[in-house]
Amino acid sequence: MLFVLPLALAWAGSFFGHHLPGYSGHPLTYAIGRNVVLLVSLFVLGGELSDKLRALFTQEVRVVPATTADPEK
Repeated sequence: MLFVLPLALAWAGSFFGHHLPGYSGHPLTYAIGRNVVLLVSLFVLGGELSDKLRALFTQEVRVVPATTADPEK
């Protein structure tokens, strides 16, 4: 949700911007806010995000969760 929301708002802003309060007067503020949320989501989702996104669109790829270190070693 955190990753998709800024992208969806950027797309919908051009069509439904007149419904957002203050959008017509300050579109740059909304654009900067969306960019900040998108960058934060990339840090929150982690470094393996690109592998997970690639696995959504490639049939042969599997996402394997990282194994935790063995506590006995």
